[in-house]
Amino acid sequence: LPWAYTLYPYGESFNDTKTARDKDYGSGLIYLPFNVTFMGHRYDQIWVQHPGFLTFQPNARFSLIDTWPHPSYPAIDDPIFIAPFYCRIELANDMYLTGELELDFYRDNDYGRVLWRYVVRPENYILPPPNAILEGEEKLKKQAVDMLNMAQDQIRDSISGAEHFVAEYAFVATWGNVTFMGISEQDLKKRPRNSYQVVLVTGKDSNMTFAIFNYEKIQWVASTEYGGDSKTGMSTTNGAKIGFNRGNGTEFYQVLPYSNNPKELINIHLNSNVDHKGRYIFRVDEWIQPAGCKNEFSNGSLFIWPWFGNMLGGQEVNITGPCFGYHPLKDSDYFLPFGKVYCRWGDSDDSPKTVAEVITILRARCVMPKIYFNGRINLWVSIDEGRTYIWKHEFSIVDPIRSPPKVELVDEAEWYKPLPRLNKLAIRWNKDDLGWSRNETIDVQLFGYYEDDDGPHWDFLQILGDRLVNNGFYEFLVEKNWAVDQNRARRYRMGAVAVSMLSGGTIEPKRIWSKLQPLGWWRYNEMEIYWDRQKILLGNSRGGNWMEDQCRWWHEYQRWDKFWMYDLERCPCTIHFAVSDIGRWAPDPECNLDRNINDPSNCELHRGAVHCVVNIRPAKSGGGSRCCYNFQGNLMYTNDTRFGSTSDRYHMFGIPPYNTYGRVPALSHYLNDRVPYYLCCEWSDLCDSYLYVRETSDCKGYLYPKTAAIYGDPHVMTFDGKDYTFNARGEFRLLISTRHNFILQGRFERPPNASFALETSGGQINATRMTAIVAREDFSDTIEVRSRIHPNQTWRFKCDLFINGHQWYINYTEEKLQFFRNVSIFSPYNDQHMSNLTIMFNTTGAGIQISCAYGMIHLKFSAPPVMFYETEGLLGYWNNDTSDEFRTPEGVILSIDSSPMIINKEFGMKWRIEHAADSLFTYSGSLAFDKYHDQKENIHTWMQFVPWYSWDEPNFQFPTALPFSESEMYAVCDGDEQCLYDTKALGSLEIGEATRDAHRYYKFLNEVLKPVNSCGIIPIKGGIRKTNTGNYLAGSRMTVSCERPYTFRGFSEYICNWNGTWLPANNVPLHEFNDWPRCEHIHITGIIWSSVAVSSLIVLLFLLAIGYRFIFQREKEMDDYVPDEQKKLNPSIPIVYDDENFESNPVNHGLYFDGRNNESDEDLDSPNIPNRNSTEQNNPQFRRKISDPIEV
Repeated sequence: LPWAYTLYPYGESFNDTKTARDKDYGSGLIYLPFNVTFMGHRYDQIWVQHPGFLTFQPNARFSLIDTWPHPSYPAIDDPIFIAPFYCRIELANDMYLTGELELDFYRDNDYGRVLWRYVVRPENYILPPPNAILEGEEKLKKQAVDMLNMAQDQIRDSISGAEHFVAEYAFVATWGNVTFMGISEQDLKKRPRNSYQVVLVTGKDSNMTFAIFNYEKIQWVASTEYGGDSKTGMSTTNGAKIGFNRGNGTEFYQVLPYSNNPKELINIHLNSNVDHKGRYIFRVDEWIQPAGCKNEFSNGSLFIWPWFGNMLGGQEVNITGPCFGYHPLKDSDYFLPFGKVYCRWGDSDDSPKTVAEVITILRARCVMPKIYFNGRINLWVSIDEGRTYIWKHEFSIVDPIRSPPKVELVDEAEWYKPLPRLNKLAIRWNKDDLGWSRNETIDVQLFGYYEDDDGPHWDFLQILGDRLVNNGFYEFLVEKNWAVDQNRARRYRMGAVAVSMLSGGTIEPKRIWSKLQPLGWWRYNEMEIYWDRQKILLGNSRGGNWMEDQCRWWHEYQRWDKFWMYDLERCPCTIHFAVSDIGRWAPDPECNLDRNINDPSNCELHRGAVHCVVNIRPAKSGGGSRCCYNFQGNLMYTNDTRFGSTSDRYHMFGIPPYNTYGRVPALSHYLNDRVPYYLCCEWSDLCDSYLYVRETSDCKGYLYPKTAAIYGDPHVMTFDGKDYTFNARGEFRLLISTRHNFILQGRFERPPNASFALETSGGQINATRMTAIVAREDFSDTIEVRSRIHPNQTWRFKCDLFINGHQWYINYTEEKLQFFRNVSIFSPYNDQHMSNLTIMFNTTGAGIQISCAYGMIHLKFSAPPVMFYETEGLLGYWNNDTSDEFRTPEGVILSIDSSPMIINKEFGMKWRIEHAADSLFTYSGSLAFDKYHDQKENIHTWMQFVPWYSWDEPNFQFPTALPFSESEMYAVCDGDEQCLYDTKALGSLEIGEATRDAHRYYKFLNEVLKPVNSCGIIPIKGGIRKTNTGNYLAGSRMTVSCERPYTFRGFSEYICNWNGTWLPANNVPLHEFNDWPRCEHIHITGIIWSSVAVSSLIVLLFLLAIGYRFIFQREKEMDDYVPDEQKKLNPSIPIVYDDENFESNPVNHGLYFDGRNNESDEDLDSPNIPNRNSTEQNNPQFRRKISDPIEV
């Protein structure tokens, strides 16, 4: 088979089908047994048109215009097409179409032909022996496999990101020996002719689709209507267009320098963008990515895959763009020998650099080094040995916690134990992640991490297995891989396992990584020996309990450094606030509602939680808050459970500059917050010591946000809870907040005409929907989101995202949280269609949640407290008062009882953007600012858009052509007027039902997100708190008891007052409430009573001493008073004392301990300790004779 030819084989022997010979017609509708993706649209039908193009829509005809997209769109259709040679052709002279002669009398080569076929890879196909003679079906199968394999190999070699692409299907259209329309030469043999071909190649899931343009010969460049010579088809001004039109006025990609350039076009068959003359390959599924290379001295664009990598390094990045084999000498036609290719990971000259491995002239690859960063950088490439860097592409660096591990820790729980069961550990990985070669060996390595004043240190520790076969599994004995150096065992307390491969010309090895882990199993032996040797110095060391000792030492250091907790964000009080405060809080990558709740790794460190959030911005101290919520939606406290919400000493996303102590993304957090958790909570019984210095950031003092929304066709819910319907065409200011120059704009478009509305409104839908939004604030990037409108465009992605006008994709797990300039974007982890995006602005804390569905945008806006009294626009004025909701830019306030028409004209239309300079939107193709605005003063009144203002107005009739009845509509909407409006306007029960649900949800949010006070938690060591609501919010009733072996003291029942204070539930007046609850441990109680006994004994001895002295003194006085003579006469006379009024001072019984009862001074609270003496002195039971026993 002639596979070395430029054109893939075609003809009847390859099962091709000829088209009819009409001038501008073609194949007619062709149904494909597979899907083809083109520019975001997915199709299963196609048309081959004679004027050199394929199209995916009916009635797409040739148009003689100079530029695409069509400048008159939408008045004139702008078709979707792929054009290898967009120009009219002639398959036969007009004289032959009169019916006087049979066309088939002439050979195809004399008058040209257009053919097509589709190719499907046969399942479970086994290649026949090389010399086998095949016939019929077997021959066609072999031809299909040969063609698909050839296309697959060339695509893999020439397109970055297609290294693992498998070609399953293809569509081939061939224009063979065709001439141009308008030719005057009558001799068929002398006519100039072109032969070219387009091949669409796709995989089983159609996620990747490629177009291959093949040019065998080009002898003419333009038809006569394009200005071509009638005899030769040559021109000096115009030529056929070559490129890809996305359609609908959006974008046309020209293949340069050939398209409409006759001088270059005549030689297109002699050149290529791959290593095959006359062949040009493009990736066309979501964007147009050409194969091939360029040599230029101006800034060039790279194509790379992947465009993200783990911060720890080792990610192989494939690169196309420049030519990697030679480079031109400036201002000359000579080429210098090729030197080393360098990759620079960042903009500064001191950014890390790596040497690239050149695969072919078209493709090279660099291995990413370790980079302490989180977010986007520019990847620069130098093709002149590092002298200049002119080729670049954005690259995202992902921290190790958010980056999915490619090395699986088998029986993962064992890796987190200091002594794994069976003394064995194992790992598993996908062997293809390190490349397709099976001949190269791999190493299994252990890396460790520590920080000091010099910064972070991520270092190689030891080989766990070397020169292994890359079979995807490895197991090793723990005791043979223990640390062999005590200093290293003490220094490196965390790390990860890497599977590494060093191959080719790269210096950096390819690596894939496991999860981060505490290295207890690696450190165990050396730490046990070290602690045994330190017994004399440490005193309380017990060798095998080195984990407990390290926890104690860590706690002693940390307990004096809790000041960083004072400026942490307060946790949202309930899960409703947590998921609604979308501008300040993001879902925890390791515990969130989007993940499978049955996955044991979900919420592993916060068991019992269903969702956790982390504050997106670090505190000034560098810390962060992690707030977790249980099934009841209540905040979980560390005082109640060891799995509660925690405060992080260092934020998990890091803090710029990232390469310093305590600021490294993920690593600083893991070292200072996770490793101590394992030491204290998992490996010893000192979890209270850990939780004391990582306690929950209480929600007491939490400042709540306020929510507004736009949804449906479209309906608005303002910040203060007023809802209204607003239908208008154009671009509008949804929200303006002048303090931080915050701007949010929305685009409202009219749906296309619909057949169901022909009877009632002539096919027109007199309503609009929001199709795009754009927002920015001070010092932030501009974020624009557009909803994909056409059904065949939404099969994969439903939203289009643009950052500063450049399209961006958030699809892979590593990309789910993206950091841009002063703004972050999050997509749910289970969303594979970019249908839900959350935009978080760093300065204000404002959040925008976008949902794309049914060709429209649903928007939820979370306004932070700093925007109170600071909002203007369609979303209303936030002041907790609905009476002034409709405030115009001039300050005029409309009554909230105004009619829908008045609200539309006198309020809504006042917020329309009048000038293109005021718009933040980007425009492309023929869709300029004016195309979205038809209500300007220079537009005739009869041409202006007039909407249906309410669902029940007389001219808004229920269309009878709908597939459901009016009674069904009423049943679904259940009295919701917004649902009724959308169902009638758009003719869809599904859209109406979605509007109804959205309306109810936002009304619910408006109710549930009202201000709430929290009394906070009463910290009681050993205490058990139970509330009737499961939280500590106003209105809760709390009962306090103690767990064994603690003894309870104080009041046991409390009520959280409306002002956020706890009051005893037994109606004790506040001025008498002076005894907080506390739990005393049994050994503390023993100490107390022992102290009481010793103190009482001392007091008794002291009193006896005083009494003895007093008695002795009186005896002496009596002796002095009684005459000696009497003593001598009667020495046995007793001395009598008058002790009726002799009183004993009361004894202060015991020591007072507060509620926390911790041995540490810092653990003690400072309640108002009662003066018990003042009470006891007036109590008769404490009045005693000196002869009475003293009660202890």
